[in-house]
Amino acid sequence: MIFFKKKKNAVVEPEIDLSALGGSGPENQQREIAARQIEQMVPTKELLYDALVKRADKIMLDFTRDAVAGQYMIDGLWHNVDVRDRATGDGMLAVLKTLAGLKIEERRVRQEGKFQIEHQLTKAKFIGTLTSQGVKTGERAIIDLVAKKRKDFKTLNELGMREQTQQRLLEHMRAPQGIVLIAAPPGNGFTSTWNVSLRSTDRMLRDFLGVEDKAKHETDVENINITTFDGASGVTPDKLLPKLMLTQPEVIVFSDLCNGATVDKLCTYANDPREGKLVIAGVRAQDACEALLRVLFVELILEKISNSAI
Repeated sequence: MIFFKKKKNAVVEPEIDLSALGGSGPENQQREIAARQIEQMVPTKELLYDALVKRADKIMLDFTRDAVAGQYMIDGLWHNVDVRDRATGDGMLAVLKTLAGLKIEERRVRQEGKFQIEHQLTKAKFIGTLTSQGVKTGERAIIDLVAKKRKDFKTLNELGMREQTQQRLLEHMRAPQGIVLIAAPPGNGFTSTWNVSLRSTDRMLRDFLGVEDKAKHETDVENINITTFDGASGVTPDKLLPKLMLTQPEVIVFSDLCNGATVDKLCTYANDPREGKLVIAGVRAQDACEALLRVLFVELILEKISNSAI
């Protein structure tokens, strides 16, 4: 819990401290001093405090000519927050950019930097990653909020999964072939659900092959051999799969179904009547129905492309 403190001048300020990250000790100290001298330091703290209390994973600020619109991402959904005037918004962004070591006057080019939020009483720490970039309407700033020390869930029980659901999941995970989709809202528990679910599999008895984009690491489970690809350079995993299948894995693990061609190949492997594989794949979705729709959608797009080529 984050408490407020009241100063003698009746200004109510959240009991959180903001620290600079990314530079040397003296550089970070200079940034912190410069940020404290900006008039909008208190509104900046209030924004961050409000977002953390409401369990927001992201803050988005859209700067137009006259105002600044804000949104919080909570449980994978965006929620509008109070609009601020442009002068206040500019000052708040100046505080954040100063702490993150970004150029305040640069409003068009994409910039990214980090700062730290610490609660004075509980000592709970959060890392804020600030990304700013020019858009058609002005400038957009997104702040990703991540707890520095997250709870490490070990079992499906600790995730809050009901016993009946656990039994059904384990039954599917032990099947010789088929597809198991693990879904969670973006930025709201997917990594924990993914890793705990994989730890409940029989990795000592079967060969597991994992494939991940090196920029989107999710899997931290022993006895799963991970092969990475560089999605930023245009590489897609469907090109790697035929070669990887020569190792004859029994279970294929994909933390992100990123394109239709990959989904098509995985369906083929899972449905092979002679050498069928078990495919465990991750999908960012609000619920199971949306996860299925997303997979069916990429399959439908792939089918349309194939038909048009013929």
